[in-house]
Amino acid sequence: MKLIICIFAMMAAILAMLVLLAFIIGDIKNAKRYRKAMRTPGRICENYGIEKVAYYGRHQYRKYEKYLVNFETPMGMQTQEVLLKNKQLQKGDWVEVRYVIDPEGVQIVDNTSGARLLEIGIIFIIVFPLCLIYIFMKERGM
Repeated sequence: MKLIICIFAMMAAILAMLVLLAFIIGDIKNAKRYRKAMRTPGRICENYGIEKVAYYGRHQYRKYEKYLVNFETPMGMQTQEVLLKNKQLQKGDWVEVRYVIDPEGVQIVDNTSGARLLEIGIIFIIVFPLCLIYIFMKERGM
């Protein structure tokens, strides 16, 4: 019975890791898209308030301001929504907007994926050495 429980536990852990890996791969693609996006100044048309973005399934959220932004592209003037960390921007303020042109048209890209990757990278850099120190100390009997 214990063997069956261990097998199911391992399968659940592997499944959870694969789901997390899928989210991380998607965020890497979005972060690359953000880095390669074209930049242009945009003018704030309206402030829609705060939007919460989850970080890898944890019950922690980061707050971003949601704005309606008007900006110029080679395809003409565009008005779209964007998430920004800059808080308390007012109507008429200028911000830098990043956008891509794909077969679906002009799309604004934001850096929420890059922020999530940065946070998980910092956590990994801190936690991995601590785990190694713990394993080393446990084997030495300390």
